[in-house]
Amino acid sequence: MNRRLLALALILFALVVLLGSGILIYSLLNSNSPNQPPGTGTATVSTTQAVHSGNGCGVKHNNDGTYAFSWLHVSSDGKIVDQNNCIVHLLGLDSGWLASDSTGGPDAQTIASWKQAIPTNLVRIAYNSYWWNVDIYVPKYKMHFRQLLQNFVKWNEQNGNYVELDTHTQFSWPPCGSDGLTVNVTYCSTEEGPAISPQDHETYLPRAVQGLTDLAKLYANDPAVIFDVWNEPAGLKISQQEYLQDMNARINTVRTYAPRSLVVVFSHGLKQIKSGQLPLYTQPNLVIDFHSYNPNFTANDLLPLVTFCQQHGYGVIVNEYGGTKDTPGEQQAMTDLAKNYSVNLSYFNASNLTGSNAAPIKLNSIGQMVSASYASIFGNTN
Repeated sequence: MNRRLLALALILFALVVLLGSGILIYSLLNSNSPNQPPGTGTATVSTTQAVHSGNGCGVKHNNDGTYAFSWLHVSSDGKIVDQNNCIVHLLGLDSGWLASDSTGGPDAQTIASWKQAIPTNLVRIAYNSYWWNVDIYVPKYKMHFRQLLQNFVKWNEQNGNYVELDTHTQFSWPPCGSDGLTVNVTYCSTEEGPAISPQDHETYLPRAVQGLTDLAKLYANDPAVIFDVWNEPAGLKISQQEYLQDMNARINTVRTYAPRSLVVVFSHGLKQIKSGQLPLYTQPNLVIDFHSYNPNFTANDLLPLVTFCQQHGYGVIVNEYGGTKDTPGEQQAMTDLAKNYSVNLSYFNASNLTGSNAAPIKLNSIGQMVSASYASIFGNTN
């Protein structure tokens, strides 16, 4: 009798060990490595686990008035999702200009006023790589460029906006303006100015990479910062193959130093990529950027390319649209893209939506239309 009980006990013990081992193995196979941060590697998120809600996803407004930002990444079907696998609608404005002789941007009070006027969670700011690299003095603000840009990022984060750093110009002419003291810069220019050097052109890779390296290191642990690595490649005097090599170099620079950050890639050459003439981008967490200034634009105009991007795991954003001639039809098309296809939007630019950038913000008719559109997108849940 004792032998039978002993044998039975041993059998039960063996079954418990086998069951526990199976659970442990299953858990290990179905969990992410604790050392792998969200948005790195090739891991993807099933959107069947996501909740389609813009306002409650990505940014949390704390009881003390501060904001907490979630790391964003791109799901396997091209949706931008937060750490809780919740789909995020990025809706914002191109606000401020730190890329040419009209250098400037709203202060903290004005940014807060914009937030009250239009529901947003994103701001896009263009910057001059050369000015960042050499930390040039900006007379208008009586401060150097690095501090100016970092202030802009900080103020927007304090108001609950993700900040998209738009790598734009990189010419060496200084910012115009006077500091009212000893500096009065009048001989200044934009990238179209006289005697521009080859190094000043946007296709000069080392200058852009230097700036991206520095900024990616600076904001490597900031989930609110997104990198737009090449604003709008145009008038290129290089081949498509050279362009892709340079674009990949910019992407890889950010990936090296800020592996968790979203990287925005302009759609130049996308039709050739779609047709197989050029290779796909292979890095994770990319968001393809389109610009549109067509008052007769319809959602169907972009759908084939949006579908292609999302089928290959790329997010999609229209970083520039509208301008001074936004129409109800164009805005409705953008609203439909955002609601039905999780396309993200940034209006170009904020100054076109109001008669004055000073606080308190008073929206014109276009601004009121955009505000209502964004509110309806944020309220779109299922």
